[in-house]
Amino acid sequence: MTYAAAAATLGMTTESVRGRARREGWRRTIGNDGKARIMLPEDTGRIPADDPPGEPPASRPRHRPEPDDTAHRARIAELQVLLVELRTSAERERSERLEERVRADRLTNEIASLARELARVVEEASARERDLRDRLAQPAARTSWLSGLLRRL
Repeated sequence: MTYAAAAATLGMTTESVRGRARREGWRRTIGNDGKARIMLPEDTGRIPADDPPGEPPASRPRHRPEPDDTAHRARIAELQVLLVELRTSAERERSERLEERVRADRLTNEIASLARELARVVEEASARERDLRDRLAQPAARTSWLSGLLRRL
């Protein structure tokens, strides 16, 4: 039935029927003529005809079935178990990250120590090299050609 026909049947305005259909979740389809059609539930009560025009219709109780909480409770229990697992996993990841941070700090300190040792060794080698160059640069004692020849023999 169209919204206009439902409005006439229920004694309501078309917009009121649209709002009620949306609130109460009535089944809605589009007809071949392109107009929206709704299915009125069996328990849809008529608005009393004695309501004065221009005033809101008399209030009537709305029947809504009680939801089945069993499925929701089961899903909540599943999610709580999953939450515990995720928290455990996050804590394990956090502790592993802290262990790796400690290891990285230790390795950084070792590298710094090795770099200092390398700098010390390079400085010592440079000092030895300078010493050897200085020794080679000193002029040899001048000797006569004869004493040099005799030394070679």
